[in-house]
Amino acid sequence: MGVDGYAIFGDPWEQWKVWLNWDPFHHADGLRDTPVYLASGDGTPGPLDGPDPEPHIPGTEKWVALAGPGVVSVTEAVCAEETRMLSGRLTSMRAPVTTHVYPGTHTGTYGYRELRHALPMLLAALHDRPRR
Repeated sequence: MGVDGYAIFGDPWEQWKVWLNWDPFHHADGLRDTPVYLASGDGTPGPLDGPDPEPHIPGTEKWVALAGPGVVSVTEAVCAEETRMLSGRLTSMRAPVTTHVYPGTHTGTYGYRELRHALPMLLAALHDRPRR
């Protein structure tokens, strides 16, 4: 697919501390007063997906077979679960979080839609922040 999964944070086993340093779940306290918008598809085909919603990723066959009914994107299904977990943690801390988990995969079209949904919250947060 041309995507290097190690390019950003390195090997998740050998550089696990780097991965944890960038994991918002482990740094949720720092988001307590920050408006957060979380969005993810649930891995099932959604309204913005085409006839082949996600290319086949070699090595994911077992995960797709173990996933819930209708899941065609196991990576997005995992993203949805992580989104729910972070949302739950932020909610338990009474942090200002908006969460949208929707039918869909990891195609770029959903990102544009979710940015439009998040934009009013993001602009309000920028407007309300203290000036220097």
